[in-house]
Amino acid sequence: MRVSANCYQLGDEWIIEVPECPGTVTSAKTFKEVPEAVANADAPVLDVDPRTVEVTTRKIPRPGLNWLPTA
Repeated sequence: MRVSANCYQLGDEWIIEVPECPGTVTSAKTFKEVPEAVANADAPVLDVDPRTVEVTTRKIPRPGLNWLPTA
């Protein structure tokens, strides 16, 4: 199963949201760990084996900061 992971950095962690699993949020210590974190968090929701989850990662801006004015 293929899923996408929208990731943004918050402090020392990466916060991850997966559109295919609304309401599911997980985190990883490094960006490299994102695919494994997504597979382990979302496989039970999707009722699949974590080893079959293919993750496409995408870095996004941290939510809530888009309102800041630019100079």
